[in-house]
Parts: sequence; C-alpha cells; structure tokens
Amino acid sequence: MFSCFGDMALAIGDKFEKHLMDAMRMLKKAAELSSKCTSHEMIDYTNLLRNGILEAYSGIFKGFKNSPKTSFLIQFAPHILKFLESIYMKNNMDDIVMKSAIGILGDLAYTLGSNASILIQQFLSS
Repeated sequence: MFSCFGDMALAIGDKFEKHLMDAMRMLKKAAELSSKCTSHEMIDYTNLLRNGILEAYSGIFKGFKNSPKTSFLIQFAPHILKFLESIYMKNNMDDIVMKSAIGILGDLAYTLGSNASILIQQFLSS
C-alpha cells in the first residue's frame, strides 16, 4: 500500500507536493512501527512493510528529481537516514529490503545532490 505513494509521485512528479506532508507523515509512522516489531513470527510482515516504505521513499525522491522543488525533501532526509540505520541495526532484514535500502541511499544522493552529503555527514556526527 505504501509503495502507491511512490507510484503516484513518479506519475505526477513535483505536483505530488500537495500530498507530500501527509504521505511522509504516514511513512514515518509506519517506519517507526516497523522498528518496534521484534517477534520472529513477524519478520516476514516487517520486511514487507519496510520494503513498501522504502519503495515509497524511492518513488517520491525519483518523482522530484530534476525539479526546482527538491529542497522540500531535505527536511525528511534525517528521518529516512534514521530509518535506514534502524533497519541495519535490527539485523533481520531480507535481501529485498537490503537492496531497497541501498537504492534509497542512491536516490537520496541523486535527487538532493551535494545537500545529501551534508545531511549524511550531519547524521553520522549526531
């Protein structure tokens, strides 16, 4: 379901701006929920949830690529980086989630350009 946000952003580009705050708020809540799932019975569901979130982020970043509105995405980068860190620290991600996580780092860097480097350095130093 969450990946639909990314599909919409890819389809309409930076016109997704009017939905951006609501979509990112929902994705943030879902990301926080996925980091709280610790049960072994929930690993498959958690990985599906994480992958859907990552696909949504990827589509949103790609949808804003080459737009003068990419600066709107900067405010969400710290949360996305924190989400990626939480996935890595849990150590229970599958290969699909790992591939999507690496992909979103590339999407973030490609879309935000030099701003991504600054944001990543700030995140790592905090």
